Amino acid sequence: MGKRPSERPGFLRRFQRRLKNSRRWIFGTVVAVAVWVVPKVPYPILRSLCRRLIAPWLRMRFQARARHNLKTVLGHRLDDAQISQVTFAMFGGLAQIGAEVAACMAQGPDFLRDRIDDEEALEKLRAFEEAWPGGFLGVTAHVGNWEVMAMWMAQVSRNGVGGAMAKRYGNSRLNRVVEGVRRRLGIEPIYPDDPPGKAIHLLRDKKIVGLLPDQDMFGAEGIFVDFMGRTAYTPLGPARLAWAARAPIYVGFCKRETDGRFKILTYDPIFPDRSRPKGEELARLTREWSRLVEEFILANPEQWAWLHNRWKTTPEKLKAEGRARLTFGA
Repeated sequence: MGKRPSERPGFLRRFQRRLKNSRRWIFGTVVAVAVWVVPKVPYPILRSLCRRLIAPWLRMRFQARARHNLKTVLGHRLDDAQISQVTFAMFGGLAQIGAEVAACMAQGPDFLRDRIDDEEALEKLRAFEEAWPGGFLGVTAHVGNWEVMAMWMAQVSRNGVGGAMAKRYGNSRLNRVVEGVRRRLGIEPIYPDDPPGKAIHLLRDKKIVGLLPDQDMFGAEGIFVDFMGRTAYTPLGPARLAWAARAPIYVGFCKRETDGRFKILTYDPIFPDRSRPKGEELARLTREWSRLVEEFILANPEQWAWLHNRWKTTPEKLKAEGRARLTFGA
């Protein structure tokens, strides 16, 4: 006799869970093999393959979303042809990130040394570290190649990068592979579920803590700030860490150049003012680093990952979730 109908849902759930776990294991294994094989491919060949194979797939998968975001935000500045140019360049750049990370794994610092324009940024960083003896928050965005930005900072900073805030993947095998890659590149991941004092301890130990806070993070505490003419829910994490550790925020970007090179851009540090009310200061710090991200994107729209819905969270959505009131804490 077959199972009674009341028993089937449980069986189906177990089967679906096992199928999902199997798919995750297979995907994680494929990525692990790729991480071992890909760095052995000569960089010019790998870069060409990424542009010819991965970029078209990204366009097919995310073109509509990216065009929608661009039209919504920059439609008053760009016509359809210009939007197409921006998305074409953006997807081409995103497709190359894997090749560039693989080359860094294979060649080490030599890969960046031969392809990066950082003279001005390095001079500013040296002056800043001479004037500021402690740790600081390195804030960047999903522009150009943010992984190269983190690697550059890890290589040239006086005290090095202590860690970078990262998302933990639900696929544990994939997460281990990604962790291994980042550690080989000198970046120790810091996860949201790590002990809350880990990042603060690193900052007080004169290390850099890296963050990528330019996306919509509905699950994180945040405030609404003006971002490219629209209200955007923006995480308070960088400001909270800066306040708690009395550490400045140092914003920088890795801009992708047309000849396969990179240019590092850095800005004046943003120091927390502990004499001001905490809530006001957290809001100010958040607006300041967000403004620098906005200015870079508006000047270089093809550099940003427009496939993300940056303006997804609204006050109405927060209210529906019971999070209408924002509290900054003591």
